[in-house]
Amino acid sequence: MTVKDDRSLLRNHFERNQNIRSLLETNLLLLGFSIENLLKGLLIYQYKKLYALPENCAFEFLEKNIWKIGNSHDLNRLSKNAGLELTNDEAKLLTKLTKYSTWGGRYHIPKDDVGISNVITPGEGDLHTSQDQTTIDHLIKRVKELIV
Repeated sequence: MTVKDDRSLLRNHFERNQNIRSLLETNLLLLGFSIENLLKGLLIYQYKKLYALPENCAFEFLEKNIWKIGNSHDLNRLSKNAGLELTNDEAKLLTKLTKYSTWGGRYHIPKDDVGISNVITPGEGDLHTSQDQTTIDHLIKRVKELIV
């Protein structure tokens, strides 16, 4: 094999890994958005049990009065505001999904200096494992049971 062949193989390997990583990041982004919408739906449901929604319910009303959050992608905070007690595994997974719904699945770098300082080696800790799937399935089931 020539040096040119070695470089070509290395480039192909790199491109393949980048493509796989892009698919993973997209899946985590969409899973994060799904959980976010589920939690926001739970919060709206809880609010409607106590109060009537205004006729022209603006986004600002939802943020301030129902979700009670500035960064509406913060899944741990949305869970807390909904009164959900999270397991350690759930909290860790929601932290990871929050990363993907705020920047990891959308942009190449974090949006602020705190995020930049917390960046870890690409791929490390970002795999979606079968345990993650079990954890998220359990969380979804618990939230759905609250919407009765």
